[in-house]
Amino acid sequence: MTTTNWGGHTLHKCDDERCFVCSGGLTSCDVCGGAEGDLPQHCPGYRMSTQEREGMVYAQSIGANAESMTHLERAFWRFHAENPDVLLALRDLARQAKHAGAHKYGIGALFEVLRWSRLMEKRLGEEFKLNNNYRAFYARLLMVEYPDLHDFFEIRDQPSESYGEVRP
Repeated sequence: MTTTNWGGHTLHKCDDERCFVCSGGLTSCDVCGGAEGDLPQHCPGYRMSTQEREGMVYAQSIGANAESMTHLERAFWRFHAENPDVLLALRDLARQAKHAGAHKYGIGALFEVLRWSRLMEKRLGEEFKLNNNYRAFYARLLMVEYPDLHDFFEIRDQPSESYGEVRP
């Protein structure tokens, strides 16, 4: 037995006294698979991977509105959740540029440097892809997450953004 409730989620509810969700007073969605701390504000209507749920919950924690996210924004947060090392590598490259005297820098240049360095480190059978459509998202995320990089990238308004506070 399920009920639709908060955020369009189909909340799990059953009469089985052995069910750890129901007997423990926990919340989980039978559709997206989110539960408790990784339950997105709004059910996307499909079963999400663990990384995607964590990415959406993280996005919401910094002000993103999951309900109004575009397909591209969802794809970015999924990629970010599955590849957290990309943000850290871009952060390190941006700090290197800043330390070298740059007051502003282009995220596109950092993407190309990261691609090059990953190519040089590549092992047989490994492939590293970095979608150019994620540049604006990474630039904004870097400036929000790392105060020393605030205003380091030139950005343009994106009317489809669901970020709220992520737009510096």
